[in-house]
Amino acid sequence: MHSYAVEDSNLRKSQNLNQLTFDPRFSIIYDINTFWKVNASTSVGKQFGTIDQLYYGFILRDYRSIQRVDTPLFEAFNQNVSGGISYRNPIKSLFWNLLYTHSITAKNLLYNTLIMEGGASEIQAVPVDNNHTNNNLSARLSKYFDTLKTNATLTSNYSSQNFQQILNSELADIKSRNWSLGGKVDADLTNWLNAEYKVDLIFSKNKIQESSNQTILHQNHILDLNFTPTDNLFLGLKSEYIQNTLFSENSENIFMDLIGRYSWKDRNIDFEVQLSNLFNTKIYRTVNIDAFSYVETEYQLRPSQILFKMRFSL
Repeated sequence: MHSYAVEDSNLRKSQNLNQLTFDPRFSIIYDINTFWKVNASTSVGKQFGTIDQLYYGFILRDYRSIQRVDTPLFEAFNQNVSGGISYRNPIKSLFWNLLYTHSITAKNLLYNTLIMEGGASEIQAVPVDNNHTNNNLSARLSKYFDTLKTNATLTSNYSSQNFQQILNSELADIKSRNWSLGGKVDADLTNWLNAEYKVDLIFSKNKIQESSNQTILHQNHILDLNFTPTDNLFLGLKSEYIQNTLFSENSENIFMDLIGRYSWKDRNIDFEVQLSNLFNTKIYRTVNIDAFSYVETEYQLRPSQILFKMRFSL
């Protein structure tokens, strides 16, 4: 049983909502044998808005948008179906799984976004029934190689969304597609050297009405080397390479940090020195993608710096 009473005395606005909901969920898990397992689930449920989704006056949300939600309380009816299969073999240190999810959400509100000069936006909620359809397929594979003392992991994900949006007072059909590939390798090369490499590739694309925007590619590579020549000495080299395919130009950044730590165990004191941004990278560009916009952002970074730390327990 849901009961809402909202009142804004300053703007003389109020509303009440009382509703009884039934939110069933059914799931099944079947163990085919020791290694194989399949699962499936389905559910329906009602969701209501929270206090931060209902306000009758304009609120400046960030430097680029101002928003007002002068509408009935947000309501959404969710329908979800999912199914998956997994394999777990501890003997061979091999694990993988595959999961598919389909969901449809019926909403009572749409948001009218007015794009102003300079990229700022004004958002107003409009009482219009609409549906949001989402499909998601994900997979994960991991394997430990005992002779190499290495653990490797691969991940992938694909998601698609179809929904409606009001842009400059016109109703628009929007399709959003995202693909991602990832990998991670963690290896103990020697007793005193550990290496970890991680990569993420993300492809994003959307389509508004019949107009398709270009595909945005974001790739991130991380390489960490950890040295422990003695029990009380640690050296770490952390590096990161980032590339973004932007509208104006392609952006590349390389970051590297160096950490040294000495532990005085008899006194429970750690001395640490950290060198940050060794390549003195000054500018970082990135892109954020939402339902209908691509926003490029440029950050001015701090120069190379050195930091000394001392930790101790009383």
